[in-house]
Amino acid sequence: ADRSQARLLQALPDDTTLVEVETLEHPEGRLRDHELVSDAPGMSVGPGYRQGSATQKGSPGEHEAQRFAQRLARRLNELRTDNAIARLYLIAEPHFLGLLRAEIDEDTRRLVAGEVHRRLVTEPLPELRAALPAQL
Repeated sequence: ADRSQARLLQALPDDTTLVEVETLEHPEGRLRDHELVSDAPGMSVGPGYRQGSATQKGSPGEHEAQRFAQRLARRLNELRTDNAIARLYLIAEPHFLGLLRAEIDEDTRRLVAGEVHRRLVTEPLPELRAALPAQL
């Protein structure tokens, strides 16, 4: 996964083949900060206000990455509660992996058998498989 896409893969019983079962898209994750906001930060001036910009904490891009991490974590939780996953390997670019890790609930976190801190979301399935342990 990364901030704009997540591919959910399943290992076949032979443990050597992965198949893609679902893709989640978040096109806003591809946009630059200035494309995500409609205007510059506002100014607050007047009695009781100090002059300065009224800004939100974090960049608009970071906010979108956080939103997608929450969405992906909810989907993983749904799959867990449906007994669709028994073991989970997370492959994501390092920053997004940190965001995702913070959003995954405790029960789903217990299923995480390993993590790969690399951006491989656009790589072919054999490349993804090579990044995982021999025995899944």
